[in-house]
Amino acid sequence: MANQDYTPVEERSYSRIFFVLSMLLVVATLGAVWDEVFRRRPWKDYQKAFFELEYQKTKQEYEAKRAAVADKQQQLQEELARAKAALEADTTYQQVRRELGEVKARLAEVTQEQRFAKSRLDEAYYWYDKAQEERDAAAIEHWTPRVRQLEAAVKQYDPTLQELTQRRDALQQKLDALTAPVKALEDQLREVTTDLKLIQDRLEGLQLKVGPFRLSRTPEIKQIVIEGVDTTNFGEPLMRIDRCMTCHMGIDRPGFEDAPQPFTTHPDREEIFGKHPLKKFGCSLCHLGQGVALDLEEAHGEVRPIERTPWINEPLLKGEWLQASCRQCHLVPFTIRKYAPLLFQGYRMFRRWGCVGCHVAEGVAAEPLDQVERVGPNLTRVASKVNAPWLVRWIQNPRAYLPATRMPNYHFSPAEAEAVAAYLLDASTPFDMLPLPPGGDAENGKAIFESIGCLGCHAINGKGGTFGPDLGQVGSKVNAQWLFNWIKDPRRYDPHTKMPRLPLTDAQIRDVVAYLASLGTPSEDPA
Repeated sequence: MANQDYTPVEERSYSRIFFVLSMLLVVATLGAVWDEVFRRRPWKDYQKAFFELEYQKTKQEYEAKRAAVADKQQQLQEELARAKAALEADTTYQQVRRELGEVKARLAEVTQEQRFAKSRLDEAYYWYDKAQEERDAAAIEHWTPRVRQLEAAVKQYDPTLQELTQRRDALQQKLDALTAPVKALEDQLREVTTDLKLIQDRLEGLQLKVGPFRLSRTPEIKQIVIEGVDTTNFGEPLMRIDRCMTCHMGIDRPGFEDAPQPFTTHPDREEIFGKHPLKKFGCSLCHLGQGVALDLEEAHGEVRPIERTPWINEPLLKGEWLQASCRQCHLVPFTIRKYAPLLFQGYRMFRRWGCVGCHVAEGVAAEPLDQVERVGPNLTRVASKVNAPWLVRWIQNPRAYLPATRMPNYHFSPAEAEAVAAYLLDASTPFDMLPLPPGGDAENGKAIFESIGCLGCHAINGKGGTFGPDLGQVGSKVNAQWLFNWIKDPRRYDPHTKMPRLPLTDAQIRDVVAYLASLGTPSEDPA
């Protein structure tokens, strides 16, 4: 027996299912639209905020300017109204203006009549020229007197036109003299309100007014394309895209120096962008980060904090770290020390402490060796200068002799220090020294040393300058003959030395040598 509750498929209702699925589709569509338009476009909120900020700042600027010129504007308007009223009441002005109008009208009439006469003359010229071209004697005979008659008719207007023109110019000069005070006030009023009008026009262009409503501008992605900076692995040029200004809309706009981020004007905008135009250099070339990104964390390279792949996830340089990117172009940062003081300080320290002697650094090691600032003295002829025992002790512990020395302690053993000293002495080239004169008065040498300015550069027992080496124990370091030759002519030993040649006689130099040789105890051979 057939089932009485069975309903054929054709008669079943799926409306509820279709309704539920339709609602799910509507919800999914609305969610997708919301996600696409709003959640994935956070930069739109920044632009809307900037549009409002720009509008309010411009409005404040307009109100301030209007308040500043209000009194002057009102005064000029009142004076202008009085001047116009007085001018309208002036009978001379009314008479001159009326006469000028009549003369201009008459001049226009005569000019029009002359134009008609010229047009008739042009027609006669045409028929006369046609007769000449066709060699029609009868026509030539007919049109010749007609042309002459019309030429005379055209010329008869010239005296009248000349007279009317002169009368018009004379009346116009009188009228200009009468209206000069009014025009002067109008010019002053225009000058006072010009800036105000410009600000007002700019304010009206920021938002569209539809009745009582103000409609903001439509947000849009802003980007610049930088060419010639990046290349592929095959050396092909690769375009670089920067969209930072999509959010940082005030970066190249004056007037937003005190605005909150990301709307602040770039520091030193005119100087920096004057030499680094934004459309040519962009932002990420100096600041790093992901210029193509439009999300805050992605743009600032904070999505994958562990990964540091160039051009994929380079974190934004902040604070003093930003100065590091200057060396991409400015290998020697002398010209940018104002904007990169820390970079400049590091560069100077790198050179000053002799790092270039061991470490290769682009822009420093590339310089000629004779231009690189030397930290240590020239050791080419060291054997003629220092005592061997002192040299061993110096190599083993430099600060035992000179606590403020820049030379590091390499912690050599006594045997290693002797080996280095032996190498230096063996590799030293001879120095042809003058003989040391006999005698020498140490007391007189001390007086000479202190009187000629040696303490300006050298210190002895804590007294004196620090530009040159400390001479408090120089007697334990150098031999007297070298010291005599050095003082007599420093550049004979070292052409690059900064020590000047002193105006001393050989006897005076011998006294100074005697004094310096008494400072410190000559070192004994460590062996």
